[in-house]
Amino acid sequence: MTIKNMRIKKLENIDLYESPFNPVLTILNEKNNDSIFKAIGVILKNDSVVRRIVDIQDDTVIEAELEAEGFTYRIAATGSRAEKAFSYAISSDGDPPEKDFYHILKRSTEEENLSWFWPVGTERYSERFLFYRASGNRCSEEDFFALTGGIGRTRTFRACLSDYLKQCNPEQFIHDENLILRLMPAGNFIVEKRMPSQKVLLGESDRCLFEFLCFLKLNEFWGKIEEIRDFHHEKTPLMIAGLVNTIDVSKDLMPYLTLAQKQKRQIFVSTMMSDFGLPIGESKNNANLYRRML
Repeated sequence: MTIKNMRIKKLENIDLYESPFNPVLTILNEKNNDSIFKAIGVILKNDSVVRRIVDIQDDTVIEAELEAEGFTYRIAATGSRAEKAFSYAISSDGDPPEKDFYHILKRSTEEENLSWFWPVGTERYSERFLFYRASGNRCSEEDFFALTGGIGRTRTFRACLSDYLKQCNPEQFIHDENLILRLMPAGNFIVEKRMPSQKVLLGESDRCLFEFLCFLKLNEFWGKIEEIRDFHHEKTPLMIAGLVNTIDVSKDLMPYLTLAQKQKRQIFVSTMMSDFGLPIGESKNNANLYRRML
């Protein structure tokens, strides 16, 4: 699934915003990036994002054109200040029933949460598998069942988790060939030196990149769960915030974004700086950036 373009009117600090989006990688270099991310969450009905909206007005309107399963959908979300919610109008080209659009996007709350990367907070991506393994000690069975859309308490999930922990091979830390990313049997990720094997303490910049690599591994795992369930849900975009402004300017972000492309999902990256050496506010420059990734 890809978001082709979007128009936002009267959302938080945005008076009017209109833009096409690259189907592979869009770099957002706007002062209202956070509100744009929230608007995307509204269109996708991602509750974990929508809850962050501080002010919904009666004249708040978000319109988007999307492509899913070979069809084009047009969605308009209109705000209601009294209800602090949105109503939706959907139209499409071709034969698919509009009412089925959100069914093909349906994902668990955990998968929705993992569509958004933000390197802050107490929950670390590097310890998420550890949470899955010990979920019974960290939350109730009912809560974990709800979080994972029911599959978290099945033998299928446990078997897939066990296999992934065993089969996830150590990988070189992209910008340092002497460091290795390793998933431990308990379910936590570490970074260690190649020779001799020794755990490494990371600075803020490398820690952020480490968490981003763990974030991608988690999404890879849920991709395998999706294959097993065979529900044929459309893959929603990955939303990456806080990465560019956290890493050291000497680090090249391009290899990490190239790695993220293996998820086969549209990617949005929020930044207020032109870290790629390009004036990246316009769609034509997104295309230039994409060509540099090939």
